[in-house]
Amino acid sequence: MVCKLGWAWVGVAAFALAGGCVERGGDAAAALAGLAQASVVEAGPRWRVRLGSEGALPAEVVTRLNGSCDLIVVRTPGEWVAVWRALGVGYCPEAPDLGAGSIVGLAARLGEPADGSWPLELGMVRVERGWGLLRWQVGPGFYHPVIGPAFVDLAYVRGLRHVKGVEIGTESFVLR
Repeated sequence: MVCKLGWAWVGVAAFALAGGCVERGGDAAAALAGLAQASVVEAGPRWRVRLGSEGALPAEVVTRLNGSCDLIVVRTPGEWVAVWRALGVGYCPEAPDLGAGSIVGLAARLGEPADGSWPLELGMVRVERGWGLLRWQVGPGFYHPVIGPAFVDLAYVRGLRHVKGVEIGTESFVLR
């Protein structure tokens, strides 16, 4: 289950996202308090790919955060090959040591940045005892409101086994 708290918008493109809850009377800050103080971990290898509307990522690695963004968590070499095949970009790079960490990603349908830049970046990862808090930055600026390929931002994180929270700009999601 994913619970969303807060409202966010980037440049002129606004996300109007469905509401959710962490627990009765709870909030994201309280739910993620322990991880908010955890050590920051540097993400290892990174990959940036576009996913066309005809491509569908394997259901076992995807958690829908809202109508525009999906969290991707890859824990096995088989899942990595399946994700890369779904992305349809050819040669699959060798997976890092998935016994010691996971590949995480965000697939976001944001429209097209007017300046042609890549709009997503995994800016911060905190990990404690295998649990992680991920923060993606979405580039500011104008976005053309077109339906096009999703931006997929992937990174390997050593020590990460489970994602507890995701922040996209000022939007917070708690997974349970």
